[in-house]
Amino acid sequence: MQHSEYEQAMETRIVVMSGWLLHIKQPPKRSSCGEITNGKHFPARVSMQQQKVVGNDRVGKRNREESKLQFANETKKREKVFMRLLQATTRVLL
Repeated sequence: MQHSEYEQAMETRIVVMSGWLLHIKQPPKRSSCGEITNGKHFPARVSMQQQKVVGNDRVGKRNREESKLQFANETKKREKVFMRLLQATTRVLL
């Protein structure tokens, strides 16, 4: 009995989704000293002094500003594309 392409796609999707759910439900990993590491190579506990340094450093600030600018530019591009699409559809409808 042969499955249609749609049924095969749906089965694959179900398998992928169940794998994704399993991935989410995995318990957080713990390092040898019992701290939750979330699969990273450093412990989750960071001193307040280190957090302040990370929050105030110039490179991080510049990166945050650049990412804000990049997001704004991408949003403008999306708006332009959306307006073009809207104009094209209105032309077709009229």
